[in-house]
Amino acid sequence: MAMQRSHIWKDSYWYRTYKTNRFLFVFVVLFFVCSLGSNLIKLETTPFFVWRMYSAKLPETNQYTVQEIWYNQNKLVVIPNTWQESRKLMIFDPLHLYIHTQIDQKGNYSFKNYLLENWGQRHPAFLPVLPQLTIQPDQWSRFPGWFLSYLSKQVGEEVDEVHVLRKQVEYQKNGSLRLISVDTVLYINRSTL
Repeated sequence: MAMQRSHIWKDSYWYRTYKTNRFLFVFVVLFFVCSLGSNLIKLETTPFFVWRMYSAKLPETNQYTVQEIWYNQNKLVVIPNTWQESRKLMIFDPLHLYIHTQIDQKGNYSFKNYLLENWGQRHPAFLPVLPQLTIQPDQWSRFPGWFLSYLSKQVGEEVDEVHVLRKQVEYQKNGSLRLISVDTVLYINRSTL
């Protein structure tokens, strides 16, 4: 039994590191011990272990706003699988930013305002570069055409029109959904571009 434990120890990462590079071994062991100790006393020591950076408590609500994309009059964009989450993000995130900025905020791009009014004032050397870091008006105007083309590639057919619906839904006590409201927030038609 002792022979077997000795064999396992000699094949381990720790033993090989100790024999190969003692400085690295001491560094890794100290990092491991310090990280473990700091996590046990709830002290956040490195950005990799700052758990609050990755999550925050969501307020309790039973009402949610969801967006649906309908194309070519009667087809719904459905991406059901979790392994396609990046594909869903690439469709819905730019669309959400466009709707939020151009429709809900009436063209007021808050990130651009923040860069120019706050960050740019504190770092004036970067003022000439700041306009290149934000979306310009001509880019906003090209978004509908780009979105039709991008959506066409994602669904595998030519998309001529898009309706984006914003639905307000509410969970009932029995777990079912109740539709509160439906609004068309965006309509794009290829013939009007």
